[in-house]
Amino acid sequence: MLERRAFSLLELLIVIMIISISYMLVFSSMQKASTEPKALTPLNLRVSLLDGNITGDRELFCIKNSQKCFIYQNDIVIPYEYKVSLRNIQVYKVNSEENTYKVDYGRFKDEKISFRFNIYANGSSSQMIIEKDNKFFYLPTFFGKPQVVSSLDEAKDLWINPTELIKNSGDFY
Repeated sequence: MLERRAFSLLELLIVIMIISISYMLVFSSMQKASTEPKALTPLNLRVSLLDGNITGDRELFCIKNSQKCFIYQNDIVIPYEYKVSLRNIQVYKVNSEENTYKVDYGRFKDEKISFRFNIYANGSSSQMIIEKDNKFFYLPTFFGKPQVVSSLDEAKDLWINPTELIKNSGDFY
C-alpha cells in the first residue's frame, strides 16, 4: 500500500508566502498604472484638470510649443509634471462680430505662450477652438463635452449656437 504524506506546516507557509508576494507585486503595479493621469489632450483637458488635487480657480499655460506646461493658481506658478499632448496646436476664438481669430497669448519669462486654459472651481473653463494635426476640437465653456468637428466653420457654429450642446444635457438651469 502507498503511504500518503501530508504537507508540512513549513511547506504550506512557503506556498502562502509565494502567493502573497506575487499578488502584492502584480496588483501594486496595476494600481500605479491606473492612478497616473493620461496625457492632456483637447478632449480631456477639463476632466483631467478637475480630477487633480488642485482646487479653486487655476490656469494651465504652456511654452515652447507646449513642451513645458505650468499650473498658475493663487499667484503661484507650479510646473505641470504629467504628459501633455498639445504640441503643434493653434487656438481660435470667436469675437463679437462672429469672426474667428487666432489667439496670441503673449509671453512668459521671454518665452512665447503657446496655450492657455482657465478652469474654475464651478467646472466652467475657457471656451476655444483648437486645431491639431488638421483636426478641429470645440471646447465649450461649461455645458456639453469637448467635440471633434470637421472644420473651423463647424466649430464656429457650435460657439455661436450652443443650443445643440445643452438641449439634452439636463445641466441648464
